[in-house]
Amino acid sequence: MDMPTFNKLYKPKCNLTEDKKFSSQHPKAVDSTIESLIERDQAIRTKAHKQNANRSEEEIKALEKEMHDVDSTNFLVLYDCIRKYGMPRLDYPNSFSRISLLMHIDNYENFKKIDGYLLKAINEGLFNPANYAYSLDRSLVASGLKPKYYWFIPETSFAEKYKPEQTEISKINEDRKSIGLPPYPTWTGWGF
Repeated sequence: MDMPTFNKLYKPKCNLTEDKKFSSQHPKAVDSTIESLIERDQAIRTKAHKQNANRSEEEIKALEKEMHDVDSTNFLVLYDCIRKYGMPRLDYPNSFSRISLLMHIDNYENFKKIDGYLLKAINEGLFNPANYAYSLDRSLVASGLKPKYYWFIPETSFAEKYKPEQTEISKINEDRKSIGLPPYPTWTGWGF
């Protein structure tokens, strides 16, 4: 979905395609735009999880597609914001929901666009490496690739499905250490 269509359908509180208008309202405009993305993100997830057991396979696939579309559109707006103004404030307000926008990037090509911003935020102490690792791994897996950090909730079917080979653990631990994570298979939870 292109930006004009997004603006027409979802009425963000500022138009991210108008640099002057946006910058004159920064950071309030950034915060309100991010809040509108969070509303969309949480609304589709609430809809998807509500009575999921009673839905047909077709309905579930339609909801998954709708969720993917919301995530993709949210990414476009969030990326535009990040490119223009850097990482949004993740500690104010509603930090869990702000971070979940990053965690719902379900495409590695998109993730690569903000990877440098996220690593810089980690180095500046503004973004938790656990959330980075999960976000990257989720985008890799969704794109049909192997995870890099294996930062999954232990003892789940997902963690079992993506269990690394013994020969890969040394490299995984190097990668984890490079961003401040404990060795595999340690999982210390989310970084909210």
